Amino acid sequence: MHAITFDTLEFTEQLKNSGVPDEQAKGHAKALATALKQTAGRIDELFDKRDKQTEERLDGLATKQDLEMTKTELKRDITDLEYRMTIKFGLMFIAGFGMLFTALRYFPPTQPIVISNHSMPTHEQNAFKAPAFSPGLEQNSGKKGAQDTRNSQNQVP
Repeated sequence: MHAITFDTLEFTEQLKNSGVPDEQAKGHAKALATALKQTAGRIDELFDKRDKQTEERLDGLATKQDLEMTKTELKRDITDLEYRMTIKFGLMFIAGFGMLFTALRYFPPTQPIVISNHSMPTHEQNAFKAPAFSPGLEQNSGKKGAQDTRNSQNQVP
């Protein structure tokens, strides 16, 4: 509580010295003391109200401890996400290579694969080469000339 100090005796003496009668000076001092007490009470009420409003505003604000805790939680969440992303990327990488090798197994290339500036060794150098497929040869398989051509193409020297 905020107290306002008021010396009634000194106030009364000042009024008497100014020519105010004794009873009247005491009445003025008493009235002023009462007014000051009421004012002090009202001031205390206003301060209490302001303090409550300030506390209500501050309750919604984060403290340093709250911020540090949130920062730690976010760092942990980011680390977890990094691990999950690494695992997912690895699985996608493995799946991609699996699909590539499957495609190469069932659909082999018909021409040599070029690696940098050098091509793969030719058939004469005992390198793997997929057999050539020609649908026209199967249709003409009843003819003797077509059969001979096909056999001469697949012969290994």
